[in-house]
Amino acid sequence: MKDLAEMTLTIRNIGGLKFSAQTRKHEVIFDQPQEEGGEDRGMTSVELFIASLGACIGTYIVWFCERYKIAHTHMRMIFHKIPHERGDFTVDRGPTPTRVL
Repeated sequence: MKDLAEMTLTIRNIGGLKFSAQTRKHEVIFDQPQEEGGEDRGMTSVELFIASLGACIGTYIVWFCERYKIAHTHMRMIFHKIPHERGDFTVDRGPTPTRVL
């Protein structure tokens, strides 16, 4: 993995509550839902933050599974949050998901 000290990540406001994050050749758009004053053109920053944590966790799960020859095809992680309640995080690779939190 590239040393984070070498990374350049640019965040720009591109109108209203909409932002663009750019690094290397990639761009991600953040926005708020229309009912919160945005245009709903992308995930909210909180959704993308949780998604990035999930992708990081998923990468390490895949590396672990590959190292120990554990099947990980069709793996998915699901985060479900109901307002004012504790969230659930599950890892699913078959008919029976495993609840993590």
